[in-house]
Amino acid sequence: MPTARPQLLDRVLRALGLRPRNRGGPSARSGHAAETGAWGEREAERWLKSRGYAIIGRNVATQAGEADLVCRASDGRTMVVVEVKSRLSPEGGGVFRPEHAINASKRRRLLAIARVLARANRWGDRPVRVDVIAVERLGDRLDVRHHEGIGRLRA
Repeated sequence: MPTARPQLLDRVLRALGLRPRNRGGPSARSGHAAETGAWGEREAERWLKSRGYAIIGRNVATQAGEADLVCRASDGRTMVVVEVKSRLSPEGGGVFRPEHAINASKRRRLLAIARVLARANRWGDRPVRVDVIAVERLGDRLDVRHHEGIGRLRA
C-alpha cells in the first residue's frame, strides 16, 4: 500500500510542472541499452560527487523531457543539468564516442529541460548550465569525460 510520502511528493512535483514518474529507477527502456545507461549514470554520479558536485535529482522528468542528473556544481551556486552518454567498447575503443550522440536537436531539448527546471525551482538568480558526461568502458579501463557548458541559461 502506498504511503502518504510518495503521494505528497507526487503533488509537489505536479505543482512544479514535473511528472512524478521515474524517481531514479530504471529507464522505461529495457535490455542491454537500459542496463548500460543505468550503469553509466551511476558512474557519472560517482565521478561528479568525487569532484564536489551535489546530486539534487536523478532521472528527473519534466514536460520538456528527462534530465539524467541534476546537480549543484562544486562552486555551491551553479545548477547543472547533466546528460549522461555511455558505451561499452572493445579494448581499443570505437571511432564513435558516446558524446558524439549529442546533436543540435538534443542540445536544444536539454536547454528546454534546463529552462523548465530553472523556472520550477526559481533558479533565476543562479547560473544554470547543461553538461555532458561520457562514460566509456574500454576493456578493463573506465574513461569518463566531462564536457562542461554545452549550453547555458542567462542569469
